[in-house]
Amino acid sequence: MRVLIVDDNAIVREGLVLWLSSAADIEVVGEAATGGEGVLMAARLEPDLVLMDISLPDISGVEATRRILAGGRGQPGIVCISMHLERRHPVEAFAAGARGYVVKSGLAEELIPAMRTVAAGGRHVSPRLDAALVAELAGDG
Repeated sequence: MRVLIVDDNAIVREGLVLWLSSAADIEVVGEAATGGEGVLMAARLEPDLVLMDISLPDISGVEATRRILAGGRGQPGIVCISMHLERRHPVEAFAAGARGYVVKSGLAEELIPAMRTVAAGGRHVSPRLDAALVAELAGDG
């Protein structure tokens, strides 16, 4: 799985690259520090999956998700990663076309399985979110 990481925090990006490199089926093909960079890199690199931070300095991760998926060429799975637990963030992310939402406090145990689920065409909603919201976003509510 070819992955693009979009996060404004260089330490988070570097940590993700290092950690994901331990998975035999994952190759990080690019890193972006802003939503705009992420949109351009996704068009150029055509990754299978984008890890998208919600809070970015130029455009939000939600808007970057919309733009990537509106680009037409290659439709990567998008997993949003965020520290935000408020309902509006995952709702907006899924409405924009993301297929995964992982709370940063759960990255260690959740992220790689979530990425594989999304890459296979499924959805992943962090269980750290409210149970009713998880059911709603998963289509069970």
